[in-house]
Amino acid sequence: MAKLISVAGAPGSGSTTVSIQLAMKCAEQGETVCIIFCDNRLPPKAYAMKNPKEDSLGKILAAQEITDRLLLSAMDAVSDDVGVLGYCAADHPYSYPEPTAASCQSFLKKASLLVTTLIVDIGSETQTKLSAAAFEQADAVIVCVDGSVKASSWKVRFHRPEKYITVLNDLGKNSALDAEVCLPYSADLAQQSEEQAAFRLCRDKHYLSALRKLHKATDVKKKKLTLIR
Repeated sequence: MAKLISVAGAPGSGSTTVSIQLAMKCAEQGETVCIIFCDNRLPPKAYAMKNPKEDSLGKILAAQEITDRLLLSAMDAVSDDVGVLGYCAADHPYSYPEPTAASCQSFLKKASLLVTTLIVDIGSETQTKLSAAAFEQADAVIVCVDGSVKASSWKVRFHRPEKYITVLNDLGKNSALDAEVCLPYSADLAQQSEEQAAFRLCRDKHYLSALRKLHKATDVKKKKLTLIR
């Protein structure tokens, strides 16, 4: 069964960028990866991918039976080693009925059998049944905040803060915070966003060095990981 990494954070905190970059780093290390985008308000597939499939995560979760065939047919292949599942551009919170806890748990278990690493980009959708299942099944949880007092309060939303490792994405704000890992600002990532080329491993050597450290940290089983952005 795959290693499952859940990534959450306040709106604009960078959970999607972190999810994608971590996935590309995992693939570089020989892992097969599936990224699951949980946001149905501003679906990342709509802006992070060019010409994504119209197969929605909502349709999968609403299915009477979640099969390998259903997952594979809906998955967008970024490369031979990285696939994506998520909501579509036209989706919104009421496009599909709310999935049951059982269907969410079944979905994650099925998906985790198809790859070696499953990355669930929860974003700010932390109160859904899918996010609850992702937190419960996760081997590592990354919580993205931007260093502000308001965003840092997101830590208290989660039940086991003693298991968190703090990682600072240093954007010049609160840079004095203690952190095991610092993901620095990268002009290359900004350029990727402009070019809609998000699924390319960042080429900035300082960012890559920090990303290697983050990748190593997520290899620790059942450790909760906090990413401060």
